[in-house]
Amino acid sequence: MTPPAGARSAGHAVPPRTPRPTPAPRAHSPRIDRLAGEVAASGARAVDEFWREAAASGTPLVEQCAGPEIVGERAAGGADEVIATFVWRGTAETRRVTAFVNKLYDPADPAASAMRNVAGTDVWWLSYRLPADWRGSYHLIPEEGDGAETGAAALVPDPLNPERLPQPAGTPAKSVASMPSAPGAHHLGPAGPGPRGAVTETGIGSVVLGGRRRVWVHTPHEPAEARDSGRRGAAGCPLLVLLDGEMWFGTLGIASALDRLTAAGTIPPMVTVGVDALDAASRAEELTCHGPFVRFLVDELLPWAQSGWGAGDDPDQTIIAGQSLGGLAALHAAASEPDRIGCVLAQSPSLWWGGRDGDRREEWLTARLARSTRLPRHIYLEVGCDEWVNVAPARRFRAMLADTDCRLDYREFSGGHDRACWRVGIADGLAALTAGVQ
Repeated sequence: MTPPAGARSAGHAVPPRTPRPTPAPRAHSPRIDRLAGEVAASGARAVDEFWREAAASGTPLVEQCAGPEIVGERAAGGADEVIATFVWRGTAETRRVTAFVNKLYDPADPAASAMRNVAGTDVWWLSYRLPADWRGSYHLIPEEGDGAETGAAALVPDPLNPERLPQPAGTPAKSVASMPSAPGAHHLGPAGPGPRGAVTETGIGSVVLGGRRRVWVHTPHEPAEARDSGRRGAAGCPLLVLLDGEMWFGTLGIASALDRLTAAGTIPPMVTVGVDALDAASRAEELTCHGPFVRFLVDELLPWAQSGWGAGDDPDQTIIAGQSLGGLAALHAAASEPDRIGCVLAQSPSLWWGGRDGDRREEWLTARLARSTRLPRHIYLEVGCDEWVNVAPARRFRAMLADTDCRLDYREFSGGHDRACWRVGIADGLAALTAGVQ
């Protein structure tokens, strides 16, 4: 679908270029220190044993902090922190390895993410002190010989870490580092032996937006006895609208997670509709508090889901979910039409967004809702502690809602602006928003 001429001109969807407020908390690893001593004593045998340990335990290597340590000008360490050591097995031609870790890599200081080599070995390493519940995705960038790969060709997942985060076609999968106390992710992974819902990739015509929009529809497994008796319930199923549907269905495989969550009783059976964002320009326009996109959702998509897929129309059982700009759009849509969309799951929402030309103001949506009596019934909002662009606006949004009738579940997680965190956090968000729904 091609938007009308001029429709893409006013998104202002680029986040502020806010520098990292403090250096990433690099550390010394006791295991690496011990390896250096063992190499001096027994040479190659110590290195072979180190790699056997790394293969058995998986990477990054995780060690408890022995106590506070001065890193730069800040004290770090304690029972709620661990030392995470990223490693790479080099060759005689390896001249540099960079750990490209979400929100720990600083583009203003790339040298700070360079791994060090244990002298006389093929071990390259970089350690950070991290919260014990931290999670983040990463690539490694080894450089060999005289030349260096550039772009996606230079990025590789960690071969000793089995946890992967799928990426769009043409980009290597990322590895995911989950510290010992990171939130559980039992709903992830391939579909288990339990009942499965059905996924249909289809499309919906839109007069409001023009053309046809690709969508994915996940319908829950229906027990044979309910199907045979025709019992679906007059009110229909709860409905979940997922923005950036191509990410959730095309890349992250959300269908199996929905099946697992439903089978476990974490969420009720629901109809899930994923909406394609089309392309970067369309996304920047439509997901920045765009009135026509709200009309598409409320006047076209929701009736279509109700009439064709068994979704209900109860606003208390209608959820819109989005991440980043999608989180901003989800909040705006529900605030614009709270009598139709009652619940919002906003992950790392771009609340810094400042409006369009002619209506520019700091944190536009927060300012608008502060003057409004129309608010969603229930919002679940989470943001990463490492998202220094998003955390302060999220806290101001929380403060704005403090004296309203809107129920807000607010959470800050240890991590960054990261799909590895969103695909885990979505489970808790859906559970909170559907609590009590049969």
